[in-house]
Amino acid sequence: MRDTIIYRDTEYEEEIASGANLWLAGLFIGFTLLFLGFFIYSVLNPETLIDDAPAWLWLIMLVVFAPLGLMIFKMRKIEISLTSSEVNIRYGFFSHRQPFSNIAEVSVVEKPGLRYGGWGIRITWSGKKPSIVFNILSAPTVELTLKEGKYSKLVFSSRKPDEIAGIISRKLR
Repeated sequence: MRDTIIYRDTEYEEEIASGANLWLAGLFIGFTLLFLGFFIYSVLNPETLIDDAPAWLWLIMLVVFAPLGLMIFKMRKIEISLTSSEVNIRYGFFSHRQPFSNIAEVSVVEKPGLRYGGWGIRITWSGKKPSIVFNILSAPTVELTLKEGKYSKLVFSSRKPDEIAGIISRKLR
């Protein structure tokens, strides 16, 4: 079963994957399997410990790397959904909803580079209030200026930022 949220009256949906996160998750899961193998070997053959490392060391490494690998794997894509009343962004375990009534302005940043401090979920400061950013590498971003609330801006990556900006602009009229 997919854990994708399905919204009623969805007007636009997009999933944008991050290749970097997928490679990183694969690396962490690979290390997790390696540590699992070392742990099992150490438990089954206590007289021949690998480099004199006790079994509990491999268990600790397993406990640390397994959740990190799963978390990074879960954060491999951003899910964007525009309904008739709001913008929904989901990135891994984190999500953010913003009603159209709270959006003052929408703009597209074609080449954000490291403008927001890298990829992932970021809290950046612009003026007196923070901005929340859901960003992946090498993708243009949609920047929503908000009227009120905790954040001054909501920024998210998209492969079709002009289409999203057009839909949101029509909702703001």
